[in-house]
Amino acid sequence: MDPRKAYRYGFLFDLDPLDYKSWAWGLKQAGYATNPRYAMLLISIIETNELNVFDYYEPQSLLASVGEAPPPPPKPTYEHSVIQKRQLQTPVWKQKPTQAPKIEGIVTNNGLKMVYAHIGDTPASIAKAYNQPIREIIAFNEKIEHKEQVLEYTERVYFQKKKRSYKGSIKYHKVEESETMYDIAQMYGILLEKLYIRNRMFPGTEPAEGEKIRLKGMIKSKDRPKLRYVASKDLARQEVPAITRYDQISRKKHVVSAGDTLYGIALEYQLSVDILKRINKMDSNLIKPGQVLFID
Repeated sequence: MDPRKAYRYGFLFDLDPLDYKSWAWGLKQAGYATNPRYAMLLISIIETNELNVFDYYEPQSLLASVGEAPPPPPKPTYEHSVIQKRQLQTPVWKQKPTQAPKIEGIVTNNGLKMVYAHIGDTPASIAKAYNQPIREIIAFNEKIEHKEQVLEYTERVYFQKKKRSYKGSIKYHKVEESETMYDIAQMYGILLEKLYIRNRMFPGTEPAEGEKIRLKGMIKSKDRPKLRYVASKDLARQEVPAITRYDQISRKKHVVSAGDTLYGIALEYQLSVDILKRINKMDSNLIKPGQVLFID
């Protein structure tokens, strides 16, 4: 296997080589094809033409003389692995978590180590299970705000800082129903802030279903994604509060703790990152423990 592609396809070689369904879903998950129905189409072709039976013939049977009927293949004894029905980030999984496969262990995505959360998992439980620093889990996953936060089933939790862009071959992601920019950022291992910048979108806004989100490079202004309205959370419509010279003691403040991120603080107080930066006259997203941020 090409070492340059090991971070995308390496996990497939841990599967049973006869488990064609898991391989089909695994290839889809690794981004081998852009067609959302790729796995189902591939499985359909294999089963329609009964190509899977060749996995169970002995080599000498294939060399039998013409006209000699080959022996029937033995019944498969393997069980499909967890990748067989892997369709992460879909609403169906979140509505019926008991029907989703349980994905175990550390895997890699965009060259980064990560795990999938199980039912009832928290950052603290994941940190303990995988011997990872809790402060890094909170820092590397923008919507994880504290160690006891209950995570959604199959939510991706990164153990390394996400990258500025996607390193795979896919350039765009087509937005599915109810999918958010954070979902997409987690799916491809990209910093949420950089994903917004690449697509010329205001932080906190969400793309409309069917729009194309750029994963590498910079989108052209004319191709900027159309947005959808997010009820009661449309941060793009917020106005920057006027900063007057009233006594600063009465202003609402937030003291930065270890593991805090600017995005997490903004979300906690229902602000956008841009507004929070403008209130505090900040030129970057860098914050440090002990720093005092004004919230109003």
